[in-house]
Amino acid sequence: MSGRSRLLLTAAGALVLGYLIRHIGAGTIVDYGRQTGWYAVPIVLVFLPVYLCNAFAWHLVMAASPVRPPFLRTFIVTVSGFAINYVTPVVSLGGEPFKVAAVSPWTGRSRATSSVIVFGMLHALSHLFIWLTAVALAFPVLRPHGAGTAALLGMGLFLLVLIGFLFGRHRAGALEDLLDILLRIPLLRRIARRWEPRRPLLARIDEQIAGFWLHDHARFFTALGSEYVGRAISVIEFWLILISLGYHVGYVHAFLIGSFASFVLNVLFFIPFALGTKEGGVLAVVTALGMPAGAGVYASLVTRLRELTWIAIGLSLIPFAGPGVRAVTSDDDAA
Repeated sequence: MSGRSRLLLTAAGALVLGYLIRHIGAGTIVDYGRQTGWYAVPIVLVFLPVYLCNAFAWHLVMAASPVRPPFLRTFIVTVSGFAINYVTPVVSLGGEPFKVAAVSPWTGRSRATSSVIVFGMLHALSHLFIWLTAVALAFPVLRPHGAGTAALLGMGLFLLVLIGFLFGRHRAGALEDLLDILLRIPLLRRIARRWEPRRPLLARIDEQIAGFWLHDHARFFTALGSEYVGRAISVIEFWLILISLGYHVGYVHAFLIGSFASFVLNVLFFIPFALGTKEGGVLAVVTALGMPAGAGVYASLVTRLRELTWIAIGLSLIPFAGPGVRAVTSDDDAA
């Protein structure tokens, strides 16, 4: 994506966000802020167990390596990696190279790369299962009719197809296939050819990715379950925000808000910093549940403040992410 395109998308998102705030009224948002008060502390702290679940899942992925970082170091790298992803304007992948570099001294480069790829695939799978759960819960809670029912059924079918695809990639690896696909695309063929000499490395990483699924199903599903639990905990922030405003909502309502807002956010991933998309997604679900639009916009703004807090924490932890003690073979490290 060109710099001009990113600038235009950022401007468009900022305009949407500005319109929503103006429509709701800055005074209303300030009043909501006063009502939230001390709830801001647990709203921020909700993501401590979320990141612990993420780190536990990644730590399990690295268990096949002869040496892996201590869990505390894995946790620090996880939080820092997510912080770097948050400040990456588009596609949010800036933290992945950092994570590879941070754990390579323990695991070696190829195992570090495969662990980050596998964790990313597990993270994506957990999102898909969370969204699929939200689709199932939406029928009894929202009671959709006509187009709403068709949309939910279509979304559910789409998610099942994606889940099947990702499970297939876990069993067979993905990098060599991706390289073969890129070599067939005229505009990308030139870039892909630069990776052709590294095909043996990609094959080794693919083997490690497939080995995680093939050799230890229990560890695979435990890691996936940890990711799912982390996602399920994360939606509690919406429950805390809404009850701080005096709305008597249950966990299921918060689950629907967080899940569908996350779905919109991921579908529109190309919008830098998710400007306007997060607010619009939360607003749509909140109003569907019978609450004022202002509550939805305010809730999304609070989640941005929570993100900023954890970004600051994650970036401050970067100096503690490494180095580790190199205890890998020269062959593995060279890979």
